[in-house]
Amino acid sequence: MLPIQPSRHLPSPTSDMNNLESRIEENRVELDQFKENCRFQNILTLMRKKAIPDERIVNFLTGQIGLEECLDKETWMIDLLVKSYDKVNTGWFDDSHFLNKALANTFSTILKRGYFESSEKTQAKMTALIASVERENNAILDLGQTDLSCINLVGADLAGANLAEANLFLADLIRADLKGASLQKANLAGANLSNADLYGASLTGAKGRGAKLWHVSLSDADLTNSNFAEADLTQANLAGADLTGAGLERANLTQANLTGANLTRAVLKRADLTQAKLIGAQLPEANLSGGAQLSGSNFQRANLKKADLTKAQLVRAQLQEAHLEETHLLSTNLLDANLQGAHLAGAYMRDARLTGANFTKADLSLADLRWARLLRANLSSADLRGANLQETDLRGSNLQEANLTGANLNNAKLSGTRLLQTNLSKAKLIHADLTGADLRGANLLEASMFEANLAGACLRDINLSETSLDTINLTNADLRGADLTGTKLHPANLQGADLRWAKSYDPDILRIITWQEAPVKYMLLSEAVKEVTFDGANFPPELINKISHGLT
Repeated sequence: MLPIQPSRHLPSPTSDMNNLESRIEENRVELDQFKENCRFQNILTLMRKKAIPDERIVNFLTGQIGLEECLDKETWMIDLLVKSYDKVNTGWFDDSHFLNKALANTFSTILKRGYFESSEKTQAKMTALIASVERENNAILDLGQTDLSCINLVGADLAGANLAEANLFLADLIRADLKGASLQKANLAGANLSNADLYGASLTGAKGRGAKLWHVSLSDADLTNSNFAEADLTQANLAGADLTGAGLERANLTQANLTGANLTRAVLKRADLTQAKLIGAQLPEANLSGGAQLSGSNFQRANLKKADLTKAQLVRAQLQEAHLEETHLLSTNLLDANLQGAHLAGAYMRDARLTGANFTKADLSLADLRWARLLRANLSSADLRGANLQETDLRGSNLQEANLTGANLNNAKLSGTRLLQTNLSKAKLIHADLTGADLRGANLLEASMFEANLAGACLRDINLSETSLDTINLTNADLRGADLTGTKLHPANLQGADLRWAKSYDPDILRIITWQEAPVKYMLLSEAVKEVTFDGANFPPELINKISHGLT
């Protein structure tokens, strides 16, 4: 190694000191540096000649600010530093705190200067040096912008270390302690951090594609705008972590804990979050499309407003009281999912698979549910005002006490549904299939039911006043006690219907029920009147007489 050359502004060691001292006032800093360099060169020469005891060499090395200027090819110094720590506890050094801090600074310098070449021997030395730094002494490693690719740091203590922009490509950091470490913009691609502790660490802008992070602790960590696409975060603890704008496409987050985590605008396309815990997590505008696996996950009270869950798998997911306003759930699979009390106002749920889902007391107002499959779903007390349910399959579902005011149910399949006390006022039920449905106590005020099929439906005590039932199929329907005042019934099919205790003063009833006065085109319907039961019906006496006369 060539001796350190003095600055061109400084005199050489053989210069006249008198001339140098005349410039002391204006060049005091440069003078001090020059003298120190001269001293350093002299001591270094003595070191090489082994004229100074080892303990003095270590003391000197650990105290030198300009250490990086003399370490080139001086590998014996590194060996000495490694060995020195073994003697700290034997009394060789009195001040272990000072030594530990100095070793940390020395190690940082060695790495930054690139003295290690990734051999197993040098990696072992480096690991030993890291392990030597005791955190109780507040020794902080500065490894920013350092190349640590492919390095073995298993179990290393790097708590609070500065690893910003460091290259840790394929590094082995299993069980490493990285609590509070700074890893901003670090390259962690392919690195193994399984069981590592990164509590409170900063990974803003870090790149960790394909990294292994099994059981890793990242709670309260900052991963804003980081990229961990295709990373394995199985059972990782990310509770309270900030993942705003993070890239987690195809990442494996099976059984991960994301309770209270912030995933605003995070990209989780095709990610696997099976049985993950996201209670109270923030995911507004997050991208979980492309078939993301979310089955069995817990999203209770989570915020998914305007998120994209297109074609996501949410089988048996827990979404109680979750916020899904204006969320995209197109072709999403929510089989047997629990959305009790969920907020889905304005949600886009076209062609969604919702069989067996629980929407009790959920807000689905103005939601788009066209072509959705809601077989055996529980929508009791749900708010579906203004919702679009065209051609939706609701067979066997429970809509008891639900509010469907102004909802569009044209061509919907509602056979066998429970619609007790359901509000269907101003709803559109054109061509809807309500065969066998239970509508007791339902409100159909001003509902449009053109050519709806209510065969075998139970309409007992229902209010159908001012309702349009044109060309309705009411064969075998139970209309006992129904209010038909002002109802438009012609040419409805009432074959086998039970009209006992029904109320109506509309003359149209005469045309439908009294076959003698019915036009020819209603002959088939009027013939069927012979099977209609009127006992106790609240019709005008003259109507009863005509009916009785026509049936005798």
